[in-house]
Amino acid sequence: HYLVDPLSTRPYGPRLTPRNHELSLGRSSYSTVKKTDDLVFIELPEQAHARYQFDIDGRTTVFIDDVPYRLDGEELRRVELIDDSSALTSVPCRPRRAPNNSSECLSSFVTGTPAPTPEVGSFDETKGYAPWFGDRVSDAVSRPGHDGLFVTHEGNLYQIIDNIPKLYTGDITELGFARKWLVPRREMPASLMFRKGIYGRIEVKGVYEGAEDPHRIGVILVPSIDESSTYVFSRINTNKYYVATVPKGQSLSEPLTLKRLFNADMAEGTLGAELLTVYTGSLSANNIARIHSKEALEFAMKTMDEIAIPIGTTPNPAGNMKFLKVDTSPGEALMFDHSTRMIVTRLPEGATTWSRSKDAPEDLRQSTANIFDTLFMSPTIDASNANSALRINQTMQKLHQLIPRRRSFNPRNIAYADVMTSSGQREIYVSVSGAQQATGHLPLFKQHLGADSVPVGGSTYFNIDMNQSFPHTSLDVTAEGKLLAIPTTIKDIDTYKPVQSIKPTSLDSESKLIRVIREKYPDPKAIKSVDIATTMPPCESCSIVMKQFGYDGGENALQVLWS
Repeated sequence: HYLVDPLSTRPYGPRLTPRNHELSLGRSSYSTVKKTDDLVFIELPEQAHARYQFDIDGRTTVFIDDVPYRLDGEELRRVELIDDSSALTSVPCRPRRAPNNSSECLSSFVTGTPAPTPEVGSFDETKGYAPWFGDRVSDAVSRPGHDGLFVTHEGNLYQIIDNIPKLYTGDITELGFARKWLVPRREMPASLMFRKGIYGRIEVKGVYEGAEDPHRIGVILVPSIDESSTYVFSRINTNKYYVATVPKGQSLSEPLTLKRLFNADMAEGTLGAELLTVYTGSLSANNIARIHSKEALEFAMKTMDEIAIPIGTTPNPAGNMKFLKVDTSPGEALMFDHSTRMIVTRLPEGATTWSRSKDAPEDLRQSTANIFDTLFMSPTIDASNANSALRINQTMQKLHQLIPRRRSFNPRNIAYADVMTSSGQREIYVSVSGAQQATGHLPLFKQHLGADSVPVGGSTYFNIDMNQSFPHTSLDVTAEGKLLAIPTTIKDIDTYKPVQSIKPTSLDSESKLIRVIREKYPDPKAIKSVDIATTMPPCESCSIVMKQFGYDGGENALQVLWS
């Protein structure tokens, strides 16, 4: 039983608000409804909004209505309800000078392997990458009258005994905290340790009320659009964002005051939203530099800068910023910004035809149907109904049923490239995504076991996965600057994990096709035209790989159809 206000019929008593009472509305967990080799599926309420964030330690965080969740076994669980002790890794002892000429050894923890950093006090303002940007290093501290050391992490308190962290499940008020749960500070002092361009690292002491453990965290340093101030912005504890405003003329090496940004401060069209956009792109850029090396990324960026505008990127990516002044090239926007990448993925620039099957030219629709009929050696696609989708995506399930049940993966994308050479040869290259050799289960190739090519009429069909292994990488550029694979962008910072930047986009079927064609025909003049059909819409990474191929080939060199 509970009291009810007779006038409003609402529960009796003062109204609780998320901002004033630190409430976080939402479920504790979501159960998995389906699993594949590398994906889990969660059923969400119809009106729920989800975004993803990939972190440098390889994990993914999902924000559901702005509440952070991560996988915990078979469930998607609130971050603050997960025992994360196994993810905390001890950093080798780092002695620090203490009073009386003695030294103390800090007990530091990270959730990955930390990257090398500049010297403390190094303030290099020249543009460049900072592979250490995504790291977070936390020092455990003692609590008077209690054994071991303590460190806060993602809304939880961990006790360190014999250098092993364990989730503290006792009453934290007995440790001196005012409440039974950790309350994020609304304001906290910080100091800038070092910087490289717009990237820096700060040290803050106690990110929760009553806590005193130091944390060293990456920040961006971005001038306001009128250059009257510099914003120091950081993400602390998954979805807690803070900013310090430093007036022009004041040194960034002076003490900073970080103030927390709440949901309203981060809404679309606000300063907070723009800061988050820059921060997200920065995290993506620096994680890629860390994974693949700064040199490899800088080499790839030369190509991205060359093709960005021709394939649809706006010449001034930062032109829509209302609050910030940023130096972002079209190539950088295309490589690191999710919204820019998705816009370019949907635009027709870079190909003569770039459309769903129902909108493609009739001759392309008919040839697509003929090729799929040949691959399955039976009538498979009906192209007789003009302006209707060919539904070639249904062939994924048809192929999946032909694969032995010992295969654990789900239906895969099927793609082909219909190449007409300048000498009049017609060659059709076929690939199923992934590295499981699934292409050989297509009936045409199944009937010709061991053959990597099959002549049919005046054409030759090639199984490009036969007797060939493809590199497992997310960034691959030839010595001539031709893109073979690029990383995906960060769609949702709150659920981002660096594993997204590692995911091997080189195994996407379209990327494999472009690689094989480029290797066989390094001179674009040897090819008259290429028509590509794919059962799924081109992904954001292979779209750029295909569009550069079309850009190299000149007018009418590439047509792409899907679904």
